[in-house]
Amino acid sequence: MMTVANPPRSIDAPAAKRSDAASAPGIVIGTLAGFDAEGAPLVHAGGRPAIAALTLVELGHEHIGARVALQFEGASLGSPVVMGIVRAPRATGDRTGGEAPPALAGTPLLVSADDEDLVLVAHRRITLVCGAASITLDAQGNIEIRGKHILSRAAGQNRIKGASVSLN
Repeated sequence: MMTVANPPRSIDAPAAKRSDAASAPGIVIGTLAGFDAEGAPLVHAGGRPAIAALTLVELGHEHIGARVALQFEGASLGSPVVMGIVRAPRATGDRTGGEAPPALAGTPLLVSADDEDLVLVAHRRITLVCGAASITLDAQGNIEIRGKHILSRAAGQNRIKGASVSLN
């Protein structure tokens, strides 16, 4: 019979960094919410607020809002690691290239933001809605502004240009 001086301890679950931390086995799908001041990605999953994460893949502002595959260091939900970006499957007709630019393939919405600009890119249409007001932009170049009252202000000249301009 063999005697072990220091028997191995159970390794069912690593010790959590915080006593209140829940564990997350396997891969969890989350969302890239943005980046902190140091450039670390901020992710949220499972209804929890966004927290800083490590990453194994290159992430940029164009990926904000994208679904990401997460695993957790030490199985602690307080230590996410971005394993990759979840890509939507392409429809059979899209495999030949289609009309969508390569940067948008498989992406329903592209969001890019920095200190000065916010850019939203969609394949077909973008609509901003607030109560009874809306602004719609479509891929054909049409812009529709709707509201109970529309006010246009300019510090300089306020011009309306078009092939034809109809009033009422």
